This record gives sequence, C-alpha cells and structure tokens, in this order.
Amino acid sequence: MRAMILAAGYGTRLWPLTVDRTKPAIPFLGKPLAGYVAEYLSRYGCREVIVNLHHRPESVRKALGDGSR
Repeated sequence: MRAMILAAGYGTRLWPLTVDRTKPAIPFLGKPLAGYVAEYLSRYGCREVIVNLHHRPESVRKALGDGSR
C-alpha cells in the first residue's frame, strides 16, 4: 500500500510556531507531527510513503530523516 502525506502548507495559523518550520515538523510530545502520521501508516501496512513538500521542505526532511525509522 502507498500513501501521501500532505506537508506543503505555510502554517500561517500556527505562527509563531511555524516561523522556522512547517506544521508537519512541529514537535508534539517529542516527535514531529508528520512522524505520528508516518507511524500510523506503517502500523497499518503502508510501506511506501511520499511526502508532498513545498514551503520549507528542509524542515520536514530534517524532522523525518531518511525514513528508515
């Protein structure tokens, strides 16, 4: 199964948390929000995940790493 995580928004409603990162890269209880989504997908059998990036893509890449976790 394949999935896509939408992580391309500006996150203007969460300013100032999104000054230096996007919403999916914001840490919540020690883990980025996109990390929770990726773990959920993995738990239910999804092995291929594509992350849609646009605004500050480096913040999401840094938060998720190479995907090996």
